[in-house]
Amino acid sequence: MTSRHVIPTDSSTWVSPRKHDYSRCRVGVDGLIPFVGTFASFAGLLGFEQIRTDCAYPGMSVRVLAHHSGMSLGYYGSSHHALEDLAAMRAVADLTVACAADGNQLRAMLRASLDKKGAIYYD
Repeated sequence: MTSRHVIPTDSSTWVSPRKHDYSRCRVGVDGLIPFVGTFASFAGLLGFEQIRTDCAYPGMSVRVLAHHSGMSLGYYGSSHHALEDLAAMRAVADLTVACAADGNQLRAMLRASLDKKGAIYYD
């Protein structure tokens, strides 16, 4: 039996832990812009199908912030290495992929993204 979590929304939604972050993507239908953040190994690799199918293809305005990419979480083991996430995300049609060099650039990119339609993956 798999564990389940309740995501607080206007009506409670039951989702598995793997799809936890992307269950909020449906909020984009109402004109809101959900910002989702987690480790890059989980966002880009485990959540690839949800980002592609539920966010990018339908043109949802979702912002996925993937942090601790590359080998920065290497001490947790290979399950936390995110070496392929950028390659996978760049292969998705209608998904903008952006990498900020520092906090100031990320802040500017996030503010500018409020006027852009469609899904964006930040690494």
